Amino acid sequence: MKFGRLILKNKNAKIFIIGTGNMSRNYYRHIKFLEKECYLLFRDKESVNYKKAKEEFGESSLLNISKSRKMKCDLLLSCVGPENHIKSIKPFVNSTTILAVEKPASLDIEELSTFKNKKNTFVLMNRRYYYWVSKVYELIKQRKVNP
Repeated sequence: MKFGRLILKNKNAKIFIIGTGNMSRNYYRHIKFLEKECYLLFRDKESVNYKKAKEEFGESSLLNISKSRKMKCDLLLSCVGPENHIKSIKPFVNSTTILAVEKPASLDIEELSTFKNKKNTFVLMNRRYYYWVSKVYELIKQRKVNP
């Protein structure tokens, strides 16, 4: 994903993360560490995840997803459930340089095959899905390795 690296090297890059759950908050921490302009996009101010994000990062880190659709961004990361990725990123297709979704991109093969913007859309494989992660956790539990 060489484009992603170029965006992260761009000092003025604007990054949106759809969702306020655990993975979204992890991405946000890393991107802010790189001193990038980044926002978590939310749907529901009453959700537990919204409240956790607001408490940890402040209200200025959060944007209502419907208002953010009118804004341009360089990178959009979708961290919602796979049943909502395509629906969530479609409104951003024309205003975003790169779209990235967590694996799996969709649970519906027809929805995925009819998605038009495949050229600038990437599927991310989060390290929690690597086959060896559960093995390492088990070794840590057994105190065979230190975390």
